[in-house]
Amino acid sequence: MQTCLNMVGDGDELDILHDVEKAFGIKIEDSEAESTITVGALYDLILAKCGTAERTQACFSQIVFYRLRCSLPSGDKAKIRPDTSIDLIWSLPGRSIAQKWRELASKTGLTLPPLEMPIGLPQLRIRSVRIPLAELTLFCGAIGAFAAARYFGVGSAGSFWLAAIGVPLVAVLARQLLYLFFRDIPRRIETLGELAREAAVYSFAELSRIKANPGSADRWAALTAILRQISGHKAPITRDTTFFPR
Repeated sequence: MQTCLNMVGDGDELDILHDVEKAFGIKIEDSEAESTITVGALYDLILAKCGTAERTQACFSQIVFYRLRCSLPSGDKAKIRPDTSIDLIWSLPGRSIAQKWRELASKTGLTLPPLEMPIGLPQLRIRSVRIPLAELTLFCGAIGAFAAARYFGVGSAGSFWLAAIGVPLVAVLARQLLYLFFRDIPRRIETLGELAREAAVYSFAELSRIKANPGSADRWAALTAILRQISGHKAPITRDTTFFPR
């Protein structure tokens, strides 16, 4: 069955083009983007611009895993395997997970996936339109602040600016504080092997300079990871997956 990423508007499309061009070091013309309907067509376009590669002896995730294993403290490195728990990261120096994460990135020379809030706000979907609950909550909060200010006798102009500026500022500050104190390793990453696969994607451009001809599996993994990050798509992505609903 053909799947769809359910992209919304030009914003998602521009994000994809920007991230793909940055990751693969290519330039995609507007005319080429307009004719690219499926993920497979975009992948073929990337191969055409980058050049095909023969089968390589080691994929990027293997290279990344070797760097991770060498950088983690352990008496016997051979005991560190792809299925080793991600909890081994806590043995690194540093008081917080953010410090340990930076230490690991520095030791390996890799770009690691960003830390995330352990709990994220879901999205409402109305047909093909995604409405993040964070923005919906902010909108309702602004209306509530305006109504409360008017109730307590604040003028129309003051109530408007309180709702339009004060509420968003408080929301941004609260979100930053929550992220600062509660960010953690993404829950989807449970083993060092899973971390290696994601770090290989985030470090694709850098690794490509070291290993001149990445294999097709590396390129496909990098492309699908970019698409998942932007679209939030969880189901399998195939060559026939489309970007927008038809």
